Amino acid sequence: VPDYEYIMSNYGFIRYNATVRNRFRMVNDDALIIPVDGTINHNSFKWLPKSQYEKSHPKWYSDDGKQLCYTAHGEKAEFEEMVGTVTKKMKTILQDPDNADKRMITFTHEDTQTWCACKTCTELKNKYGGANSASVILFLNRVKENIDEWFEGEGSAYKRDLLILFLGYHQTNKPPSVYD
Repeated sequence: VPDYEYIMSNYGFIRYNATVRNRFRMVNDDALIIPVDGTINHNSFKWLPKSQYEKSHPKWYSDDGKQLCYTAHGEKAEFEEMVGTVTKKMKTILQDPDNADKRMITFTHEDTQTWCACKTCTELKNKYGGANSASVILFLNRVKENIDEWFEGEGSAYKRDLLILFLGYHQTNKPPSVYD
């Protein structure tokens, strides 16, 4: 039995064959992870659809439009509204009875090799040793703080040990700190 708790295959034979998946001691991710608009991977635009928000909140998106800007280009009011919008959607998803037994939800960047290169994101990247992952981690930490506060108040009926997962690959594979 492997030392790690969870093995996942996103596509292919193992994912769709329960017998093989069980032999590898893999769990179907759908049994553990709350989907966002039907998907668990590359879903940042499911959280904040460009068709719904881009005109009124262009600062939420990278200059090339292929990713979110997790700092809202350094505009505090826009950042707060972005965090609030995601928090509100997450509360709705957590209240769905189909998700009552699940404690993981994903907020994952789009499947491209680009990242926001605005001044604020670049400064943050430089501050954290060249790691783009810093911006998404700081953003999701704020969302998680809001959700934890909600769990302690009016959302107490939905409280759980919630994990918010993001993908650490492509432009976010470098961690913002290194253990030495």
